[in-house]
Amino acid sequence: MMQSWYQEMPGKWLSYLEQQQVEKWLGVLNGGNIVQFGGKKNCLTQLGNFRYYYAAMAREHLELPRTGTFLFDEQELPFQRHSIDTVILWHTLEFVDEPVVLLKEIYDSLAPGGKLLIFGFNPWSLWGLTKLLSTDAPFPWKGRYWSRGRVRQWLSILGYNYMHSKTLCFCPPFTRETLFRGGMFWEALGQVCAPASGGSYFILAQKKGFAGLLQKVSASQEARLFNKDLMPST
Repeated sequence: MMQSWYQEMPGKWLSYLEQQQVEKWLGVLNGGNIVQFGGKKNCLTQLGNFRYYYAAMAREHLELPRTGTFLFDEQELPFQRHSIDTVILWHTLEFVDEPVVLLKEIYDSLAPGGKLLIFGFNPWSLWGLTKLLSTDAPFPWKGRYWSRGRVRQWLSILGYNYMHSKTLCFCPPFTRETLFRGGMFWEALGQVCAPASGGSYFILAQKKGFAGLLQKVSASQEARLFNKDLMPST
């Protein structure tokens, strides 16, 4: 379902914008192992010195080719500690049962100084409003949209260094391709007039160096992380 959604509007337009954002940052990173969780497989064309792997949730794998694909369980990733240089979470936190557990597993798998790129659907946007009105609709409207502020809070408690974030995709989630012909105009206008209201957000974070690996998560921080009754923050 997810892969087919990216083949048509509005998924096609969103994937194009997010792909541009990823390749912009990959151009300044140093290569190594890169693992993409979710999103459109093999959509990145500027990988340079990166060795690319794709990780899919078990319920997705039937529509994906097996070659080059890992199936993952958010409770225990199939990677050695400190073995990955860059991870891309492409609209994955919305569709796992324990997003904080997944972020912690990724932290353990990243090499010191490794980068984490996250895309998430913005609940405070026209896309978030569409989700509220589409409770019985399939991907991507059936996920739980975490706010950018909440995800940044998780990253901070787990020990990541926050580096950069922005929102993108200011067009409503139209299904007709002709309605996206002026899409780049709306992107430019949105970044100036309402920069926090794009339908998708991007977060770049970094795992701390070896000194940061000694940090312990306190009992109070752990309680904050795993309190499922907390609502998304702005």
